[in-house]
Amino acid sequence: MAARLLRLKRNERIVTMKRIFATTALTAVLATGAFAQTEAQITEVERFLPNVNVELLPEETVQELVTIAHGGGSFDDRQQRMQALINIDSVVTATFTEAQLVEVRTAVPDVDIATMTDAQILQALSIVRSADASDAEQKIRAIVNSDDETTLMLTDAEIRDIRLIAPEFDLTTITADDAVELRAALASGDRDRVMTVVESIEAM
Repeated sequence: MAARLLRLKRNERIVTMKRIFATTALTAVLATGAFAQTEAQITEVERFLPNVNVELLPEETVQELVTIAHGGGSFDDRQQRMQALINIDSVVTATFTEAQLVEVRTAVPDVDIATMTDAQILQALSIVRSADASDAEQKIRAIVNSDDETTLMLTDAEIRDIRLIAPEFDLTTITADDAVELRAALASGDRDRVMTVVESIEAM
């Protein structure tokens, strides 16, 4: 009887261990599958929205973006629908390097750059790098304190649109004349025209 009880207890331990191993293995498989799927989703979304930090987006939004990416329509159509789904301004990756921000801070040391828009920083860099930068501080302060977007070379919306079309384009190198050409190209709604202007600027 004692031997039989020992065998039963040993069998129970074996069954219990098998269940533990099976549960652990299943958990590992599920975890690996979820991770792989997430990586695939990120890659798919970034193919359409290269400037977007997908990891900052809610899971539900990523799922919707992937659905659009796999849906019908041209690449441009799907990209535009994906852009419309998210608040692109809040998730676009950093635009300016620390060295560029230092240039602006040096010109206006008591201005909080965090409160400046991308368009204001871009304009400030243009002023600092201009041939006549003697009154750079005064000009930059005027831009920071003004709500009039017409004083800017490009607006935040225009900068955003250019980044989406040409993510690698260095906007900090443009002149006021370049901005006029870019604005006109953007207004036409023709992506190819925007790229032509970008390539023309880069070739200079």
